[in-house]
Amino acid sequence: MKGLVWFREDLRIHDNTALYHASQHCEQGILGIYIIDTSSWKKHHMVACRVQFLLTGLLELSQNLQSHGIGLLVKSVKKTKNIPVLLHQTIKKYQLDSVYFNKQYEIDEKRRDQTVHHYLKQFGIKCIGFDDQVILPPGTIQTKQAKMFSVFTPYKRAYLKLLFNNQTHIPHYDLPRSQSLLKVRSSKVPLKLAGFSSSIIWPSGEKEAQRRLKKFIKNDLFSYHKTRDFPAFAGTSLLSPYLAAGMISPRQCLLAALMANNGECEGGNKGATTWINELIWRDFYKHLLAAILRLSMHKAYRLETEKLKWRYNLKQLQAW
Repeated sequence: MKGLVWFREDLRIHDNTALYHASQHCEQGILGIYIIDTSSWKKHHMVACRVQFLLTGLLELSQNLQSHGIGLLVKSVKKTKNIPVLLHQTIKKYQLDSVYFNKQYEIDEKRRDQTVHHYLKQFGIKCIGFDDQVILPPGTIQTKQAKMFSVFTPYKRAYLKLLFNNQTHIPHYDLPRSQSLLKVRSSKVPLKLAGFSSSIIWPSGEKEAQRRLKKFIKNDLFSYHKTRDFPAFAGTSLLSPYLAAGMISPRQCLLAALMANNGECEGGNKGATTWINELIWRDFYKHLLAAILRLSMHKAYRLETEKLKWRYNLKQLQAW
């Protein structure tokens, strides 16, 4: 069995669910692919500095994969609808038989993945998706009526009960098994793209994400509850862009915080418990995103708020 790992918002080799499982199950080797879809980036108003951040992280990912004998192909499409054909051509060229990926929960990405699944299925190619962007998968935490919680506090109580009182295992996946059978030279990663030039250089990559996590845990975690709301202090973790790009996993963050707080989630140091609470909040929103499609369609979470009338006054905005 030979597999293709489709990287999206998971640019790392540590604790990468799809990458780990692919390396374990595909005894004849795996190959990675990243698809640059500038049409989607423009549609979702992706700013140039974020594109630069992704490309720099992609270069590090390619190097890290290569050290484990895994090639990374970097391909481009002009339109999202071309992705299924591109994946099939790649699979056919390298005689692969399955695609592994970590799920995305936004509506456009869901529809894209469904289209890919139906297209590849007709050729007998398996699509295997994993929940990787979250600590607990969407649908895990539900009310007694089997619905998604609409308020955070009861959600958090149910979350902690499942995660800690029931001793639910927090998964943490090892590095991928080194490959030797499927030898494919990695593509050159473009560090500049037309229409996305940026002079803002933000340190990128999995190594930088790990460095920031360690620094935050050591220096700022225990004072987080005091400094996080004051812009004059560098009191936050500064990990948001790395979590968004998947250069670090939320599980790695939670486990690091728990270790620093002697395994306590609600007791112990207040700074640690406050940051853990923010990680649970992150899961809460991802779960809402998966359950309520309108959140990806410019619709309000609380529908009654759409009756509010907005002022569009540029002069007032500039004054503010």
